This record gives sequence, structure tokens and C-alpha cells, in this order.
Amino acid sequence: METKLTVGMMLWNEASTLNKVLWSLREIADCFILGVDKKSNDGTQEIAQEWADEYFEFDWSNDFSRIRNIVLDRASTRWFFQVDGHEFLNEQSIKYIKELKVRDDVDVCFLNITLWGEEEPQLLFLAPRIFRTDRNIVYERKIHNTLSSKLGKDYYDSLKKIDDPGIVLDHIQPVIRHNMRANQRKAISIRGLTEQALAKNDSYDWYNLGVMKTYDSDEEGAIQAFENALRVCERDDARYQIKLFLAGLYKWKGERDKAKDILISAYLNDPRRCEHLVEIGALFEEENNLDKALWFYNLAASYTVPTCQMSLYLPYYSYFPYERMMKIYGKKGDLNNALKMGEKLREYKFFRYQEQLEFYFAKFGRMIV
Repeated sequence: METKLTVGMMLWNEASTLNKVLWSLREIADCFILGVDKKSNDGTQEIAQEWADEYFEFDWSNDFSRIRNIVLDRASTRWFFQVDGHEFLNEQSIKYIKELKVRDDVDVCFLNITLWGEEEPQLLFLAPRIFRTDRNIVYERKIHNTLSSKLGKDYYDSLKKIDDPGIVLDHIQPVIRHNMRANQRKAISIRGLTEQALAKNDSYDWYNLGVMKTYDSDEEGAIQAFENALRVCERDDARYQIKLFLAGLYKWKGERDKAKDILISAYLNDPRRCEHLVEIGALFEEENNLDKALWFYNLAASYTVPTCQMSLYLPYYSYFPYERMMKIYGKKGDLNNALKMGEKLREYKFFRYQEQLEFYFAKFGRMIV
């Protein structure tokens, strides 16, 4: 088997981004295997046919893993790289993938995936997207597919994996397509995730079901799903993520002390992360206990972004603590510290409220004079 790399995709209405995505991959892809949903109606088929070394169309069946495995089964190179039609390979990542292609001591490679909103990066997480095709790896789960092995979970867990090798995919989904996909997934995901969770009693499925129910405004159903996830979860970073959602749900219910207790306990699960500090600070700020809020925000601002397989809400690792501290210092009349926090905010080019920031600079500046 040649040490080459296949980029595999399953596509649906990706015409607005697909050419740019494929162009970003051209230097590392030795083969493109592109499968297109027959219901695509925006010209995705024509673009995919121009680029594909192997092209096929499929009927969607509410099973992500089934289609992923069809694409994977067609790959004959040593390496397989799963990319979505709106994920752009960071140029700085190309050299790392070229190095990976000639290595024989890694089986599965985790990439940094940055999910962008309309104007700024929103979430960061690690995902296993590049792997050896001769290691019996397959996709499992109809919804929120993950990697496993034909030889079982223990075999997959024994494979040599590398985290955060410097490879970055920017997940930039157009708003119209995002809304279409969200509606499509919502129709199948809660039912599918419930079936998966009950069948497997797996924390991953319970967690994703809790997320879906949260966004579907089913607070009690979400709490039950997250509680089930905690009961069977063995990964501390995942327990931390679950507790963030649970705390938010109890806050919405008005059980603020319970939310604080959950957030404080989250530190023991993943002391590298700071979202719980920001959330505790927000609870104290809402209670007008500004000194305690400032203490927690200051502590949160001292953290750096960790490498983590769970999703990180990027504003909480960047501008959010400074934004809150600037407003609190302004409210307390400590304008010099408010301006210092504003200077920190200026460092974040993707901070969306630049005009409001400059308004505060002008206002506080006049008050100091």
C-alpha cells in the first residue's frame, strides 16, 4: 500500500464552499473520493464530479456512519482524511500532513477543528480525522458518528494516537446551509440519539441527547439525559463538559446554589479549563456581588486554551472575562482598570463589539479627564 492520502467526503448542498475547500486540500490529497446526496440541488454534484477521482451518489438514510463507511471502503491509500464540504484546511497545516504521510508510527491523528460563527470562532475541539486504512477502523453510530474498529473497542483503544499535531480545520458553514442542516438533523437526531443512548447506555450518546434537548427547550429531558451521562461517564474532560450544561439548566430553573455547587465541582474533573470560573463569576455578577464576580473573572483570564477532545467555547478563553471586567470596573468607578481591560479586548480582532468598545473608551477617557 502506497504512503498516500485519500480525502473522503459525504456532501449535501455544499456548492457555496466546496471549490474553496477542495482547493485548500489540493497539496496533500492524492485522491478525492466524493459522495453526494442525491437530494442536493445547488450544483454540488457538478463541482464534485470535476474534482473527484472517484464519484458516487447516495440516498440519505438517517445514518451518518453508513455513508462514511461507504466512502472509507473505497479508499486504497495508506491514509484516510475525513473532511466536510465546509471545512477549510489551514495553510500552516499542510507541512504537518505531509510529514504524517511518511510516518509509520501513528495510527490515528486528532485535528484541531475550529467552528466559526458568522463573525468569529466559536468552538474548538479535537477530532480523529486522519487515520490508517489498514487498521480495521470503521465509523459507528447513526448520529454523531465516531471511530471504532471492526475488531472491537479494545483494539481501537490500543491503536497509537497523536493529539494536536498542529493540523487545523476551520469549519465555516454558511448561515443558510447551517439552518437547513439544523432542521434536517433536528428531525432525526432526538429520536435517533434516544434509541442509541438506550441501546448502548453510553455517555457520549446521553451527552449529545442532552445537548439536543437543551436546544429544543426540553429542560427536564435535558437534565435527565445529562444525569444519565454523568452516571456512566469515565472521562473527566467529558464530565466537565456535562456539568457545564447541567449548571446552566439549573440556573435557568432558578436553582442558583445548585448551579454553583456543580460548577465548583467541575474544577476537579478538568483543572485546565476555565468556563466554570466565568459561569460562577456571572452568577455573582447577576446577584450584584461585583467583587466576587471580579475575582472569578480575573482568575479565568489567567488561563490559556488547553488541548481537549471536548468542545471549548472560545470566547470564554479570550475576550469574555475582559469584557465583563471592563463593565464592572466602569460600574464601580475604577476607570483606569476599566481602560486596561479595554486594551486587552482590543487584542481580539474578532471581538464583534468593536464600536461599543470604542464608545466605552471615549466615555471613560472623558470621565478621567
